[in-house]
Amino acid sequence: MVTLTAAKPECLTQWLSRPLSRLLLRTPLTPNQVTAVTLLVGLAALGGLAAGGGWGLTGALLLQGYSILDHCDGEVARARRLVSVSGFWFDRGVDVLVHALLFPALAVAESRRTGEITPLWLGVTAALAVAAIFVTFARQRLGTAALPAPATSGASRLRRALRWLGAGDFSLMVLPVVLLDLARPFL
Repeated sequence: MVTLTAAKPECLTQWLSRPLSRLLLRTPLTPNQVTAVTLLVGLAALGGLAAGGGWGLTGALLLQGYSILDHCDGEVARARRLVSVSGFWFDRGVDVLVHALLFPALAVAESRRTGEITPLWLGVTAALAVAAIFVTFARQRLGTAALPAPATSGASRLRRALRWLGAGDFSLMVLPVVLLDLARPFL
């Protein structure tokens, strides 16, 4: 029987992904197919966020689903021993696409709401910054076998909890941004 590893989850969405990954292991879906579904959910989330209004909340909730699903492909790959370099880069490409387009999506909604063009420029600038970060990451990853894990010795409970929430849960910030209409400061 294929099972998930017992490694401690690094963030909240990874903890939430475990039950879904267990369900996915009962299906014939491959890790790359799970990544493709993740992409579709991410694009739907971006569409909702760009539409704004009530759709913005739907988009923010879909983004949470995307974030949870984003962990499932790797968990399924490791459990089925189907980890591959191409799968890793497919997953990273989907991550960069969704994360980079998050800012323009919020910018479109803000621009439509206010009638101003400034949010669009901010959204494009943020998207370019995310893409640049990915290029830097890719260069590092291609140059080394693995990146060193950050040291956590001496961290307080609160500090560890904040790291746990922030490690892979950037998308959690989007929900209050949409609910409290804070797109402009977020950009």
